[in-house]
Amino acid sequence: MAVARGEEISLHLDPHALTIGSAHAAAIDAVFPNYQRLLQTTPARQVMITTVDLLHRLTAGPTRTMTQAPNNMPHEVSVVLLADDTIDVLEYDHPDAVGFNRGFLLEAIGAGGADQLVLALDGPIAPLTIHDPHRPDHIGILMPTRLI
Repeated sequence: MAVARGEEISLHLDPHALTIGSAHAAAIDAVFPNYQRLLQTTPARQVMITTVDLLHRLTAGPTRTMTQAPNNMPHEVSVVLLADDTIDVLEYDHPDAVGFNRGFLLEAIGAGGADQLVLALDGPIAPLTIHDPHRPDHIGILMPTRLI
């Protein structure tokens, strides 16, 4: 749907559908995943870090190229270890390290625009939570990538 500059578009939202101009989409008959369950535990590891430092560590740190089903498209993975009040990006495997799609991780870090972040992790298959300590109601969740 192309819209000319200055043209008005109507928007209609109800519990069963969304209509924007002449485009219509029915609501999905599904329950949103229970993300609150993922946030109810006290994480085993939690690190507070400046966004600049975290971005530097990720962009300067090593990555691995991995593929993921179903389309086997390659993506870069950062292997991250949260320990001793710091975060390390590793070149090697470590029993407590967790892999994340580097592109998704960089997007999640930059999404909130915070100067400082709290990263929390509760194990190798648990999601990474990314919190802005000044806005506790804004939380990012990123699922890990299996390291093979």
